[in-house]
Amino acid sequence: MNPDELNNYNDIAMDQDNTRKKQSTVGTVQAENYPLHIAAWNGQLAIVKHLCTLGADHRRRNFWGETPAQCAKLALGLTNKQNLFKDDDMRIDAIKQCIDHLYTVEQEYIATEGN
Repeated sequence: MNPDELNNYNDIAMDQDNTRKKQSTVGTVQAENYPLHIAAWNGQLAIVKHLCTLGADHRRRNFWGETPAQCAKLALGLTNKQNLFKDDDMRIDAIKQCIDHLYTVEQEYIATEGN
């Protein structure tokens, strides 16, 4: 992930977060996401890998229409834009690793399914 991509995520993240706040009247974030989305959002790479191994659908969309990878990008953008986790480079790296893993899963899926 290059710096330009990261800056783009930062701007998109702020817009999406504002949209989420307006739309989120149905329940908590956990209730509006699937386990893979939550693990990706939190940068929990081991759980992301385990869920993918168990067959979790990496293309499934949450309440807001986001895939787990998009959810992780949003978390990364918010983390950087708002300094939510200031001095927490480990969290940023973990989220980036989740994004990379989910894209690897997608590439493998495309290669085997031909979609």
